[in-house]
Amino acid sequence: MLPSAVEAFSPALLVPTAKATGIALSVLGLVRVARWAGAVSTPTARKMLHCLIGPVFMACWNMWPADALAGPWAAVVPGGIVAFFALVGQGVISDPGTVSIMARTGRAAELMVGPLEYGIVCVALTAGAFRSLLALSALMALFFGDAAAELAGRAVQAAALKRRGGALVAWLARPALPVLPARKSLAGTCAYFSAALLGAAAMTAFGLSCGWTELLRAVPASASPLASMAAVLVAGAAGGALAEAATDSDHDNLTGPAGAAAAALASGWALGVAVL
Repeated sequence: MLPSAVEAFSPALLVPTAKATGIALSVLGLVRVARWAGAVSTPTARKMLHCLIGPVFMACWNMWPADALAGPWAAVVPGGIVAFFALVGQGVISDPGTVSIMARTGRAAELMVGPLEYGIVCVALTAGAFRSLLALSALMALFFGDAAAELAGRAVQAAALKRRGGALVAWLARPALPVLPARKSLAGTCAYFSAALLGAAAMTAFGLSCGWTELLRAVPASASPLASMAAVLVAGAAGGALAEAATDSDHDNLTGPAGAAAAALASGWALGVAVL
């Protein structure tokens, strides 16, 4: 049964959407100001935005009521940002400040790849998997796992080039999946898994403390809810890490979360847990 116009556009749904939009734009604005003031470098500003805006937005999920339309309305927030990035990337809107932070090469067209894919993943998982284990696992893989992998990978490669750390660094610098073309380091893959898992566990704990009953639905009565959720989160982090290691850096904003979502679904099916 379709909701009425009054139900679809009720203040209970519109007000949190407006508030979350303001909060997300504030994060974007603060990072831009920090970069403009010279407090952080451009690469640091990019990583700050990558790691901050998503988790802050997810923390705002608590503002929406337990409603079937909460997910689609919450998705309006990243959807608006995605639309803006697309317009900047296509040259319809000129915004050098955004381009300087979001694009590694300084070209506006770059926003049509990594940043756009980041936003699309946020929109899809928010609208279709709101406050679910699947969304928490996949989105935290995107927000934290991806950033941790890049930082760890660069650090260990730099140490290996300078011949520091001996055999351990050499081992961590080797490809995680040597049979595939993508040469992602073992250190980066381990960092991805660890950061994605810790992030998902922290957000799950936050959601449970806020009463997100969606996280506990369909957990078998014979199983421990926490143990079942932990198993799903571990599987999701592992799936995301392996998917990210198997693809090039241009599209790992898509493949990492996709791998995490697929692994979370598979583990949920095996355990009899509804993760979506």
